[in-house]
Amino acid sequence: MTEELLYLWFGMISRMTHTVKMNVAMKYGGIRGLWNTSEEQLRDELTQAQADGFLEYRDAGKVVAYAEEHDTDTAYVQSSIQPLDGEKEKNQTTAERSIYYNKDHQVVDDNNTFLYESEDGNRSLEIGVRTMESGIITEFEDDDLKTSVINNREVTIARLAAEDECYLAIFTKEGVTFTIQTKNLTEEELLMVLRELC
Repeated sequence: MTEELLYLWFGMISRMTHTVKMNVAMKYGGIRGLWNTSEEQLRDELTQAQADGFLEYRDAGKVVAYAEEHDTDTAYVQSSIQPLDGEKEKNQTTAERSIYYNKDHQVVDDNNTFLYESEDGNRSLEIGVRTMESGIITEFEDDDLKTSVINNREVTIARLAAEDECYLAIFTKEGVTFTIQTKNLTEEELLMVLRELC
């Protein structure tokens, strides 16, 4: 598998957020390590949903067929980590940008994710930005959720069922879908971010 096809496979996995995918991949030494790990080991060490998500398209034939069907070329920028000096704690930023073009140079898939995380990993803010509806969560399955209005823009916000204080917010601005996920940030801190982005 080429690096481009590996990143394409990783982007095809849409059952979990980018942060979860990256945390699992790092456990196995990166995306190639995750690809090479046996199905038995993944099923033993991951949750059933995670294992199913990673294994669903982990077939070279499926990935090549997807690439040929969408006639994609890939522009991928390697993740970068930059330390940010804060008053109380040091943070790190990870950015991944993947853009898939067809031969007519039209974007057929994109995935831009920015992760801001405290050094101990206890607090994080993940911002996903994309124009296509695949790869990361772009909408809630529950149609009964009420929307909020921030800066005259409709935003759907949900608190996730988890031990940590986690929120997920989704909105669209000028044809671009923003997916904001937080861990151990307060509701007011989330709203501060949304007021800046909306």
